[in-house]
Amino acid sequence: MLLFKLILFIGVFLAIIYGVELCMPPFGQLYYTNPLEILVSLSQTLSYKLKISKNISMVVTILIVGILPLFITIMTGRITNKKKKKFKYRFK
Repeated sequence: MLLFKLILFIGVFLAIIYGVELCMPPFGQLYYTNPLEILVSLSQTLSYKLKISKNISMVVTILIVGILPLFITIMTGRITNKKKKKFKYRFK
């Protein structure tokens, strides 16, 4: 189950990163193909707009992008745990 949650988190995280890259100019094209380059580009944009240091903007960017995959992973884990507990039979 832990491996499933890890794969789900990484998949959703990468999907969000590439989705953001598709929405950034030039629209509909993957200018960067490496996810780290996309995160660096987003953090540099954030540091320019908010006038904060690049290190802080990288942390903020990862937190902003990582909240939704973390939420989806937690909710999926809760749903699957409820189903597992629901169908667990006890024989006496």
